[in-house]
Amino acid sequence: MWHRRSIPLAVAMVALTCETPVTPAQCSRPSTITTYSQGYEIDRNICFESADATPPYTTRSSDSDVATASVRGNRLFVIGGETGDATVTVSAGQADALTYPVVTLDPWTQESFACTVAEDEDPEFYKVDYEAVVSVQVDLAELSLLVYIDNHLVPHPHTVENLKKGQEVAVFVGGGLNKKAYDIDLDDYDCTLHAHWIYAP
Repeated sequence: MWHRRSIPLAVAMVALTCETPVTPAQCSRPSTITTYSQGYEIDRNICFESADATPPYTTRSSDSDVATASVRGNRLFVIGGETGDATVTVSAGQADALTYPVVTLDPWTQESFACTVAEDEDPEFYKVDYEAVVSVQVDLAELSLLVYIDNHLVPHPHTVENLKKGQEVAVFVGGGLNKKAYDIDLDDYDCTLHAHWIYAP
């Protein structure tokens, strides 16, 4: 003998209003989106549980210098700009908007760095040595490490290619700087490490 089972109306409505392929169980509160500076793109499913949520969706960023956002279908795309915090809001019809906290970080981390500048055997030059260990948070096609001494760029950056997420890079570099181009107080100088990068496809 066949038995009929009734489905509560509220459950049926939720199943109809969530965007395919997201299921009701996946329609949770929007979580923080972490992206990376200078053009890294990350995407998320958009899911509204309200029957008032009707496409097309619109989006805006509280700080477009930190992150920009766009919507394609039921996907939210966020692109990192400068490092910092922002909020991305997605609206749909009369439904309450979805709010996503966004954090934009650099894709590399300086684990350690040491730099020394001293007199060289050649009196027309300074002797410069530096060593650094950095790690990367996403796949990079290229990472170039640049050292500045008192805001002067040391020539010949060290470049590493095809880095994978979580990989560490150790660098030791020695060289000379012509005193005609650099005026450095050996008792009071400042070395800083910077980077340029290209994201992997």
